[in-house]
Amino acid sequence: MKLKNYEIKGIVFDLNGTLVYTNSKHRYTIMRKTLEGIGASYVGNDLTDLFWFKGDRDKIVLEDFCVDPIKFWSEFDKWDTAEMRGKFTKPYLDVGAINELRKGGIRTGILTGAPEEIKDMEINLTNQIFEASISAYNRNGIKEKPNPQGLLLCLELMNVDVRYAAIVGNGIEDIIVGRETGVIDILVDRGDNIPMDIKPSYTINSLYDLIKLDD
Repeated sequence: MKLKNYEIKGIVFDLNGTLVYTNSKHRYTIMRKTLEGIGASYVGNDLTDLFWFKGDRDKIVLEDFCVDPIKFWSEFDKWDTAEMRGKFTKPYLDVGAINELRKGGIRTGILTGAPEEIKDMEINLTNQIFEASISAYNRNGIKEKPNPQGLLLCLELMNVDVRYAAIVGNGIEDIIVGRETGVIDILVDRGDNIPMDIKPSYTINSLYDLIKLDD
């Protein structure tokens, strides 16, 4: 697979908002319950969306929510469980494109900011195969995106060199982590992306567009 002058042997995908969709009711409900549980007021839907999609969540919790991240995460994890999220989560209809890419010899991986149990639940919903899946989640010892640690680990497990890799996601952290590691960054526009002040190398509207990008 080639994107202009780049040969692609492996693609790393973000998960929530890229391969699966969680109804907004879930994030708004658990944010209310989390903040109420630590004696704080709800921050509103816009800030909740920022937290959910942008990454660098500890900074958002501290600076925008004005609460202690340690207390926040302790309460948040009580509500954002795989069982609870699974009730509101479905795969996007275009995830079958991953199987088509694999038939063409492309290795695939997952890099998500979700905990392991939620990552596994969401991967199961896609019914797709991946060589590696990484939960870049500060509390499991892997720094969250846009820190490159998780992406580099994922590519190592996929046995794909950064020179022949791409990352597909719906958030600015996916674009930045690609730039930080020399991996081609591709934004999938699902219609609810948070506006960003950097331009992705490629923008697609469907995962099937990845096949069309093959020159």
